[in-house]
This record gives sequence, C-alpha cells and structure tokens, in this order.
Amino acid sequence: MNFDQHLGITDSIIIIMSLLIPSAIGIFFRFSRGRQKTMDEYFFAGRSATKIPVIMSITATTVSSILILGTSSEAYKFGPSMGTIFVPWILGMITACYVFVPVYFQCKISSVYEYLEMRFGKLTRYAVSFMYSMKMIMYSSCILYGPALVLNSVSNISVELAIILCGGVCTFYCFLGGLKAVLWTDVFQQILAFFCIFAVIFTGIHEIGLGEFYTRALAGGRLNFFSFSFDLTQRYTTWNVFISGFSIALGFYGTGQVFIQRSLCMGEKKKAQSTLLWSMLPVGFCLFIGAWIGVALYAVFYLCDPVLDPQIGLKKHDQLVPYFIITRFHSVPGLTGICIAGIFSGALSTISSAQNALAMITFYDFIQPFFSEKLTEKSSLLIGKALAIVYGVIFISFSLSISKMDSMLAAGMLSNAIFEGPILAIFLIGVLTRKASDKVIVASIVIGSLITGWIGFNILFSGYRSTPLPLEVSGCLHSNSSMLMVGSLNSSCAEVGSCLLEKVEKPYESEIFFLYKISSFWLSFIGIFTTTCTALSLILITGWNKTVIPHDSKCLSPVTRFWMNKKECINKESEKDTINESEDEDIL
Repeated sequence: MNFDQHLGITDSIIIIMSLLIPSAIGIFFRFSRGRQKTMDEYFFAGRSATKIPVIMSITATTVSSILILGTSSEAYKFGPSMGTIFVPWILGMITACYVFVPVYFQCKISSVYEYLEMRFGKLTRYAVSFMYSMKMIMYSSCILYGPALVLNSVSNISVELAIILCGGVCTFYCFLGGLKAVLWTDVFQQILAFFCIFAVIFTGIHEIGLGEFYTRALAGGRLNFFSFSFDLTQRYTTWNVFISGFSIALGFYGTGQVFIQRSLCMGEKKKAQSTLLWSMLPVGFCLFIGAWIGVALYAVFYLCDPVLDPQIGLKKHDQLVPYFIITRFHSVPGLTGICIAGIFSGALSTISSAQNALAMITFYDFIQPFFSEKLTEKSSLLIGKALAIVYGVIFISFSLSISKMDSMLAAGMLSNAIFEGPILAIFLIGVLTRKASDKVIVASIVIGSLITGWIGFNILFSGYRSTPLPLEVSGCLHSNSSMLMVGSLNSSCAEVGSCLLEKVEKPYESEIFFLYKISSFWLSFIGIFTTTCTALSLILITGWNKTVIPHDSKCLSPVTRFWMNKKECINKESEKDTINESEDEDIL
C-alpha cells in the first residue's frame, strides 16, 4: 500500500519495545523463581496462578487481531449483527463453567483429552487431540497473518518477513518462560489492545461528530443489529450469530485445551470457576465493541471506500484499521506506534497460548503414553520446550500460505467451525450421558468432521461471496461511478436518507450448490448436529440400553448427576406410592 504517512521514529521505537518486552518477560520467568524446571511449572504455572493475570489472559487469547481487524471489517461490510454475539458468548461461558470445568477437576487431568480416554477410550483421545491440534494450527496461523498485514501496511517490510518476525518473537518468549510468561505477557498485551480499540472508535466518531456518525450509519444500514431472516445464505442473522456464538464459546471454554489449561493452573475448582465468570465482563465487552469499530470506520469513509478507490491502494477491508491509524494518528508522536502495537499484541497473546497448549497436548497425549518409563522430568521438559519451537515454525509456515484468503474472520471462523462442532458434540455426550463406546465415538466424530469440512472448504473455495451492504466511492477524488461495488449506495441520490440498497445476483452464483453458499456461521451447528445424530444412530444399533460407565462416575458432569439423582428420587417416590396403594387395596 502506498500511504502518504509512514511510521515515525517514536512509533518505530514503541513497536520494537512492544516486541522486546514480551521477550524480556520470557527471560525473566526463565531465570527467576521457579525457573520452569518442572512440567507443572512450565505448562501450568505451578498450579498457583492468580486471578488477574488469568482473567487478562483469557480475554487476550479470545480477543485477538481477528477482533480488531476481522470483526471490524465484517461490520464495515455487512453491518454490526456480529456485535450481538457477546450475548450467546457469555451464556456459553457460563454453561462451560458449570457443566465442564468441575469434571476436569474431578478427573485430575493435565490434558483435557485425558478425560476422553477415561470416559471412552484411547482411540477417542488420540482422534480428538489430533483434530484439536489441526484446528488450532489453522486458527493461529490466521491470527498470525493479522499483525504481519499491519506491519506491511505501515512499513516497507513484506508480509512474509513480518510473519516470520512476529512468529519468531512469540516463539522465543513462549519457549523460555512457559505459561507464566504467556500469562503476564497477555496482561501487557491486552492493555495495548484496549488502548487501540478505544483510540480508533473515539477518533472516528470525533472526526465526523456524533450526529453525523448516527446519520451515516443509519443510512448505510450499519445500525441494524438484528435480522430474523431464515435465509441460510445471509452472512449474519440473529439465528446463526446466537447459535454459533453459544456453541463456539461452549467449545472454547469447555473443551479447548488453551482455556482449560488456564482453569487448571488455578489449582482449585471454585477459584477456576470464579475466574472464568469474571472473564465474561471484559470478553463480552470486547466482542460487542469490536463491531462498533467497523461502524465508526464506515461513517468516516462513508462516501469513499478505501478499497474501491485505486488512489489509496488498499487490497482488503482487513487493512482498514491500520490505514485509519496511520492516516489519522501520524501527527501525534507515538500514538500510531501504540495502536499498531495493540494490534500486534492482540495476535501474539493468542498465538503464544496456542503454542504452549499444543506443545503440552503433543507431549501428554502422543509422547508420554508410549515412553513414560523412559522419560525423566528433565527430558520431558526439554521435549516440551522443543515442541513449543516446532509449533512456532508450523504457525509461521501455515500463515505464509493464507495471504490470499478473502477475509481473516471468515478463514478463522472456518478453521474453528470444521472441528469445533464435532469435538463439542463428543464432549457433551461424554459429560451428559452414560452411553457410547470408544469405536462409536471415533466413527461419529470422523463422519461429523468430514461432512462439516466438505461443506466448509467448498464455502471457502466455491468463489461465492456474500453481497455486502452499500459501499460508496462518489466522494473520492477522481471518482468514477463505474467503480461502484455491487450492492452499493445509489450515487445519484440527493440526500443521505434517500439512498436505496441495490442487490444484484451475479450470473454464476445460481450454478453454485446451495450448501456452498450458506453462511459459515452455520458450520458449528452442522458439526454438532451431524456428529450427535451419527452417535445416537450407532448407539441405537449397538444397544441403547447398554451403559459404559456407572451412574456415580467422576466423568459425568454435576449437572448430569443432579438430574439422575432427581430422577431416581422421583422413581423411588413412585414406587413408594405404588406400594402404599397396594397395601390400601389389601386392607379394603
């Protein structure tokens, strides 16, 4: 991109410092108290972590560069419906807190997939652990692309070099300091991310005035938070946002190693639950405010979309935030640097968390079971640290291959949805029922993932693109009316409020299979539905009345035990009433 303004010396120093400070934190925890000499210290912070850094880490890991760049881009193009996801997301966190978290403390596990072996068997553990690893590799690679795109936008550094730089820094402090370094780095990085979010929103609204902001956003359809349409091809509706938000949050905080690891590092169940509940406030707020970034940017670029204007040179709407930052904040020394560092921070926190979690999963699920007798504490730790480096290299490699994706958010959501739904379905069957064998579960999750993956990848590569809300170029210098995007505002309208929406279907879209045009927000539900239906069908075939674990198994959720005990009490009362009625009849 050819911006007129670039980073100043102060900005460059701040960005460099934002990369050096995490490295310094990693070095500090490597050579300070604990020194990460045991697996417990390296992967679980000695199981004595305090609430504040864990809350900040949960927030930072959830709110990555995808929120700042991807969600804002989606709201800019398709409206703020995505912002309502904070409601089902919070409900998902609450559900995970009481349905899943107690089970893991009951089972005293390290890897969440140890639970699956205890509940179903080894095949399920290996299959789900492998699938989760693939999901996190894809998701983290999408996130790593975010800061690289930003760095490329504001400097002469290529995207490829930026990816290597960001990934290298993240791998360095994760390798040295373990989970403690990741937690405290997340605190620093989340503060920067918050600053960036507020700076962009307040500056955007201040630039045009609150009244004009409202008028423009309303005219462009950027204040329509709810859509109750049953059109499955519509990008965002109230239905798919609610279903997807709830299921993804339940999967993230209830079955994902990244977040379960943060619960386990608290050491106590009640402390872990309290921490997760407190995390709802900053996480929910960030998810809601992310959409307002896009609305604010739309109001600023109301008559001149920077992507459609060739004079500016933007290639993707994911670049809107860095473009706004570099063009609006350049007059204040250091402000651009802080905001760019905030975007960096939103990505690095998620990536480092994923690296640490994946290294732990690989060791506990695929190495330790086969070499437990030969491994000492020292050799285990060396392997764990080596795996952190390996995953850093993998993230960098995958990130280099996704630069041609249409949307960061779409790519990130797709990588989650393909595996998240089937994995969540298996865990729900595990904690809520006493049914299903090892082979049944493996067959179910394979079938569910294949169906979801088939639909998901065809959605991504079919060439179909959802029609955006109005985007205008009539206010650009040297504008040409022929440059208007399909679905743009009618440039001939005389008043802001009289502009009409146009929606024209491209000829080739009718040739695309219906399932390849549905919103990717339905994929998580499809995964849950297909996997659950497959599992229930196989359970019916193999014997519905067969239970594989006792009613008092520690693998069952307290919610399930409560329901079972209540049902048992009702049955006993019913039996007692029957006996009493029989005795009364004998007396008569």
